[in-house]
Amino acid sequence: MINSVKTASSGIAKIFGNKVFMIFMIFILLNIVIIGIENKSIEPALQELGERLFSPTVVIDDFFKNIIENKGILFDSNAVFKSSLGLILFVFTLISQLYLMIAWICLLSFAIKHVIISDSSKTFASILISIILFMLIQVIYILIFRKEVSPWVPITVFIDMFKAAPYIVKPIVKSDAFQQIWNIIS
Repeated sequence: MINSVKTASSGIAKIFGNKVFMIFMIFILLNIVIIGIENKSIEPALQELGERLFSPTVVIDDFFKNIIENKGILFDSNAVFKSSLGLILFVFTLISQLYLMIAWICLLSFAIKHVIISDSSKTFASILISIILFMLIQVIYILIFRKEVSPWVPITVFIDMFKAAPYIVKPIVKSDAFQQIWNIIS
């Protein structure tokens, strides 16, 4: 029993001790602080934090639907990437939400593998169960807290991702901001 607790705590440390995860969490928390300061209230900031952490599929789906409706990536005043910062913020928002989905699935997989199945060699089974459990958690969250959103969002997000892909890639590659960043890198 004690050995399994040590294994579980070391696995969780690997997931959340990851420097990349910490960087994403710092940016998310900074965004939450900015929202709180802009609204002069902690309530909208806490709602945004809950939204980001507990329903990344809804955030990503809204993002992709906006891209599909506008037939491209649009920022303030309907302009495509006004600056390098706009490009960086777009990429960060998308990657951070995808990373949170992966972190949830990894955490659930670890818990299933070491607590429920109690066999660390059953990685595929634990990942499959954790994906199903993650989708179920997303649906329950949507049904309880986001009644205006379809409970099918955790599934339709992948369909919308493929529909939005051409609108994402083409403007990024053709943008001056991308060219500036590419020139700096190369």
